[in-house]
Amino acid sequence: MPLARVHRHAFGTTIAVPAALAVAVLIIAASPSDTTNVAALGLEGVLVRHGMGHGLALSAGVALAVLVVSARWSITGAQLATWLILVLPSYVILPVWESLTGNVIVPGSSILTKVALASPMLAALGMATGCASLGILWARLRAVRRLDSVEFDSH
Repeated sequence: MPLARVHRHAFGTTIAVPAALAVAVLIIAASPSDTTNVAALGLEGVLVRHGMGHGLALSAGVALAVLVVSARWSITGAQLATWLILVLPSYVILPVWESLTGNVIVPGSSILTKVALASPMLAALGMATGCASLGILWARLRAVRRLDSVEFDSH
């Protein structure tokens, strides 16, 4: 890939941002949108009229893998995509907005219900992905230090 060699950081970022957006969209699409049956059936009532969406979950997993692999070219791109697209909106912005407006999960079908039910999963996956991609940075730094010490010892 010539683009990956010449503009490594830009290439990594252009892979990471769409992958993070895909993860968010797929997880939100896979989450239930109607909580009407929760009052009668308890928490299992969320899944009464909702298909499990195994294909969406598998696609989200592939998108997460692409996001982590993009750290090979740009650790900054992977970190920014992870924290700004997955973690910050679902872990900070959405709960604060729901607290200030009072718009929390309500009975009936709603896109806000889908987003609210998906946000804990997005936050958890985003934090895990952000921490996992940091391992690539640490491995790079360790390899550079080892290479420098070998070169220093040989001179």
